[in-house]
Amino acid sequence: MIFSPENYFQDQIIKSEVKMSPTFQYKVIVAGDGGVGKTTLILKYTEKRFRESYIPTIGVQWTIKELEYQGSSIKMVLWDIAGQEEFKSMRTNFYDGSNAAIIVFDVTDLISFDHVENWLREVQQYCGKIPFILLGNKIDLTEERKVPLEMLKSIALRLDIPYFETSAKTGESVIDMFNAVLERIRQYEPVIEDTFVKPLEVDQKLNINLNDELILLEELIKNNEKIRVINNELKIITNELFRQNPYHEKLEEMSKWRLEKLNLYPEDSSLSSLDKSDFLKKIGSWKIVLNS
Repeated sequence: MIFSPENYFQDQIIKSEVKMSPTFQYKVIVAGDGGVGKTTLILKYTEKRFRESYIPTIGVQWTIKELEYQGSSIKMVLWDIAGQEEFKSMRTNFYDGSNAAIIVFDVTDLISFDHVENWLREVQQYCGKIPFILLGNKIDLTEERKVPLEMLKSIALRLDIPYFETSAKTGESVIDMFNAVLERIRQYEPVIEDTFVKPLEVDQKLNINLNDELILLEELIKNNEKIRVINNELKIITNELFRQNPYHEKLEEMSKWRLEKLNLYPEDSSLSSLDKSDFLKKIGSWKIVLNS
């Protein structure tokens, strides 16, 4: 389901009063690729300012936002999780005890959007079944936008996660999004399975041989398999490559091919002869690099 700032709170009205203690503290994870705007988003919310330059987060940093919300005193501890590969082994130590997670991507960067499910999988692995918000940032860069709305509708519906778009620079929808996070935390009932994020299809613990998967992808293309089959196989490969090394030199090229080329075809169609030939050449080059 797609959520917007205009209709979210109408859809999420609490119908019964709940007696609450004066102060509540919530831990909220903010995760996503490096450079998507996590730190500037938190700064905008907590300090009402925008950081123009990008400064990579060193492992993790946290910020406290104290506020009054619906008659209660709230202390929200926002954990800014580094997206860079060099901090991968470190950042998992900071997930424990989280009450909610915001998965952030950059609407001008297809690769950061393609990594959303990888981040969901990682956070779920260490945090369990907590409320999630999917967030597309940098909507002020309208002319540079690359992630189409239809893609966003598709993933939000499939995973049943509320989706918001913000601009850390202008502040557009930032407060609405964080209010939605608070609302989900306070309405969350662990015994109700429907409130959980649906399990992702690929088990991160599986050992996938990338060379074997590329060979299978070659065979699918040579046999003129439908686009949906080829697309799913390539996604398995890019997900596993991301798991092994999010900044591998060929990952962006592989992800872009799937997002910018395969997604232009109807799911039940096959590749054109030209694209088929080009794709097979690319797979050949990928195999050389991945096996070197």
